[in-house]
Amino acid sequence: MSQRYGVTPSTLLKNADSLDYMVFDVACTYTQYKQSQAQGKVPQEMYNQEDLKQAFDKGKSKWQD
Repeated sequence: MSQRYGVTPSTLLKNADSLDYMVFDVACTYTQYKQSQAQGKVPQEMYNQEDLKQAFDKGKSKWQD
């Protein structure tokens, strides 16, 4: 992560917060997904439509109550 953003590891550990780590994880996962998609082999376990639907419905029900 520090290499990608051009900072030293100690600076990253000192200044990064959980949002930084989450954004980095999402960016890496998306990059991996796009590379797999370009090669024509997206892993099925990467995005399970049923799990995504359940998570969406769970979040949606919180706001409807």
